[in-house]
Amino acid sequence: MDTGAWHRSDNVGRLSQAPLQGIFATPIRHSCRSAHGRALTRYACAVEAILSVLQVVVAVVLVLLVLMHSGKDSGLSGAFGVGSGAGPLGGGSLVERNLNRWTIFFAVLFFVNAFVLLKRPWA
Repeated sequence: MDTGAWHRSDNVGRLSQAPLQGIFATPIRHSCRSAHGRALTRYACAVEAILSVLQVVVAVVLVLLVLMHSGKDSGLSGAFGVGSGAGPLGGGSLVERNLNRWTIFFAVLFFVNAFVLLKRPWA
């Protein structure tokens, strides 16, 4: 591995390598590596990048969906006029039931995506 940094050594314009000190002494490793330390293919690296971005997006959407739920006309769903009535999941209106369904869907998607990212079947 290369542990040096490039800098200009003279006025001619040639580059030479100087050793790094302190925190920068550790070489930067390729982020897409298999469990055995081998570099992954472009396809595998792209799949991992896409799933990682998807994980962040799903997490943000899931947080927003959870914040929209209400206890008793409080929270963000109370601000949007979603009433609370008697129902199997606590919401009586169609909007509240759909909010529950979307929250469950994104929660399942979050955990499935996290499991796939941890197992890394492409590695």
